[in-house]
Amino acid sequence: MTGSAAAREAEWTCRTLVLLVENRFGVLFQVTGVLSARGYNIESLHVDAPGHESVACIKLTVRCRRGMAEQVVKQLHKIADVVSIDDVTNEKENQCQVSTTNEMQIEVF
Repeated sequence: MTGSAAAREAEWTCRTLVLLVENRFGVLFQVTGVLSARGYNIESLHVDAPGHESVACIKLTVRCRRGMAEQVVKQLHKIADVVSIDDVTNEKENQCQVSTTNEMQIEVF
């Protein structure tokens, strides 16, 4: 790989995001649409509704340019059915567990 090709490759990074979303028709399409519209590749995707019919947990790893991960999160927050987003890239284990005590939240462990 030439020096400039290596520099371009270094601009890209993988980020792991965990989203808590309303479990409705079309939400996954909206989430993936935000990413694909910006030219980002989804490296992995896992959707789970752990015992709750009303909410689902989406765990995805997206390949994007450095510095653009924050922009991706901002765009995803604009989707009405997205309840919360956590960037768990640096977490050792990052499994989803939905807790519905007083308010919906994601527990990452």
